[in-house]
Amino acid sequence: LKRTTNAKGYSEAYAAWKDMPEAADASSQVPSLPQFDTVWVEATQKQASSLKSIYEQELHQAKVTQIKETVFASHVQLTDLCMDQGDYATALKYVSKSREYC
Repeated sequence: LKRTTNAKGYSEAYAAWKDMPEAADASSQVPSLPQFDTVWVEATQKQASSLKSIYEQELHQAKVTQIKETVFASHVQLTDLCMDQGDYATALKYVSKSREYC
């Protein structure tokens, strides 16, 4: 998960893995839990936030120039970013809007 920009998925997976040893019995071979990487989560969220801001600015500029292909491409960029982050509801919103510019 740390090879992606899905900090939300990393946090959820870590929380689920953290609860696993409690459910397993003590004699099983459960690997020890590594430290939660808050530095990576914060850096990834900051990077994703800045990328989203850049992509939204590009989308706004494309709408001002009224070039359909550029608006469509900007929506696709935002969709891909949201999908990579695991934000599927927002990605669906951008996909729906991009279809208006096909």
